[in-house]
Amino acid sequence: MERDLPEAFGQLMNVYRVLEEHYKEMQDFEFTIEDGKLYMLQTRTGKRTAHAAVRIAKEMVEEGLITKEEALMRIDPNSLTQLLFPQLVEADKKTKRLLCKGLPASPGAARGKLAFSAEEAIARTHAGEKIILAREESCPDDIEGMNVSQGYCHCPRWHDLPRRRRCPWYGQVLHYRCPRPAHRCRQQAHHPSRRHSPRQHRHRH
Repeated sequence: MERDLPEAFGQLMNVYRVLEEHYKEMQDFEFTIEDGKLYMLQTRTGKRTAHAAVRIAKEMVEEGLITKEEALMRIDPNSLTQLLFPQLVEADKKTKRLLCKGLPASPGAARGKLAFSAEEAIARTHAGEKIILAREESCPDDIEGMNVSQGYCHCPRWHDLPRRRRCPWYGQVLHYRCPRPAHRCRQQAHHPSRRHSPRQHRHRH
């Protein structure tokens, strides 16, 4: 946009600065450009994770937009539990081999060896191993295996919302709708499985 519509882009940057300074909040706004002219449609306070909320508040204090007291009041205390989950070291994301991808349904990261049934997860956990339970199909019998595992990985056909909610209650990491079936992951199970939460950035539109 900066290259193709430099004038409209410059106007947009000015508008976002005015909005952010006025509302003293990160803004999520919509706009359109017609015949090279910028039209602002609407603006609202942007949604964010706990990690992003802390980062945004910190940056706004550094920029002088808000005070430290205001920054503290903006953080939802109930969301701070997200910050207590373990995280991956940034360098590991670049150096470790990617096994599969999916959607993070809870914050944090988990590390362990793959198990493919609740019984296997329980037995190997009792033997002292750290386990990530990987399942193609979910069933009620998985609950005990989930309870002893570091994390839970599920494949595409899973749409069981109660279990999706249960993992954060257990303080566990949940990675779901993984497109590679569990039996394929089994072939590479000698590699530690790691999952990470969505990257947290401050989005300024």
